[in-house]
Amino acid sequence: VDGIKTGQTNSAGYSLIASALRPNGITNRRLLSVVIGADSDLARTQESQKLLNWGFLQFDTVKLYNKNQAIVNPPVWKGSQATVPLGFNYDVYVSLPRGMLSKIKPVIERPDPLLAPITQYASVATLKVMADGKVLVELPLQALEQVNSASLFGRAIDSLRMFFQSQH
Repeated sequence: VDGIKTGQTNSAGYSLIASALRPNGITNRRLLSVVIGADSDLARTQESQKLLNWGFLQFDTVKLYNKNQAIVNPPVWKGSQATVPLGFNYDVYVSLPRGMLSKIKPVIERPDPLLAPITQYASVATLKVMADGKVLVELPLQALEQVNSASLFGRAIDSLRMFFQSQH
């Protein structure tokens, strides 16, 4: 346990912000604890240790997606390509109560139709990580590639297709 900040005042008692790092599979996981209002220096240290141990025992941190991993490839209208891969420009980790991993369900919300042009790493959709009907985390999904506008002819064809599709 690394003490980051300690303090003591008459009104707030003894306080401690602490950090701990432990192995988590192939990476390490860091947790922080904040204890305010302890009766003594020893009590704040013990309570902080209890909090950190509880966090390490009761929660798992898991990697959901790799950086630049295509999660979905929705169609793009009026674009130089028919689809665009969506993902994240960073690795995505979530911390979950132990045993919850099997219950999570990713839900993607995106506008339809998705229209070009789209710049690389533009946020064009939302990924909601759900469990038991509750949103655990909501993250912006990014276009992993740039999609330029189609030629004038390609945009006209897609406009006609969109018109006829909306009529049904």
